[in-house]
Amino acid sequence: RPMAVERHPYKQYFIEIEVYNLNGRYKVWPYVGRSPSAYSETKLHFVLAGDFETKKLAVEAAVKEGQKKIDVGFDVESSE
Repeated sequence: RPMAVERHPYKQYFIEIEVYNLNGRYKVWPYVGRSPSAYSETKLHFVLAGDFETKKLAVEAAVKEGQKKIDVGFDVESSE
């Protein structure tokens, strides 16, 4: 179970990040997604390897990588 879940909007998408504390280190399980309507959303996991000293560093790395994925056209729809 994640210790926290954060959602960061970016362009017409969002980056959702599950944060886990593993023996004092932080690991993230991030997604890029979009909400085409108020009643549905599509999101797709991407890998962010490694762990981080702080939650803040982990979240910042996930947001930065998610923004890169969106900028290069990461296909959120391929999860369906």
